[in-house]
Amino acid sequence: MREVNLRSVDLNLLVILQKLLETRHVTHAAEQLSMSQPAVSRALQRLRSTFDDPLLVKTAQGFDLSARGADILPRLQRLTDGVKELIAEPVFDPASAVDVVRVYGLDLEVVCFCCSVVKGFT
Repeated sequence: MREVNLRSVDLNLLVILQKLLETRHVTHAAEQLSMSQPAVSRALQRLRSTFDDPLLVKTAQGFDLSARGADILPRLQRLTDGVKELIAEPVFDPASAVDVVRVYGLDLEVVCFCCSVVKGFT
């Protein structure tokens, strides 16, 4: 396996690659990505250069995945799902939370405030 410098790779192209491999059509991928067809076509040329593989192969019925493209697609889907999960804001569910909450304050204030809070949990 060759050494890859991620700084030299445009990771934005991976989103385009995923859509191209899923749709197997440059124009449909461009429409779904809200990009122009020439821009997606140029991105495909850069991806072919990056992967040193045609990725999409022209056939009589349109485009089909190359062997490397077929291998990349499920791995790319897992990768993009993982990145989305990494970036997504964590959801707080108070019903399943098991964290410890400590309340500090003056005795009278804590009693007055905490009584109504504790009633909500019982």
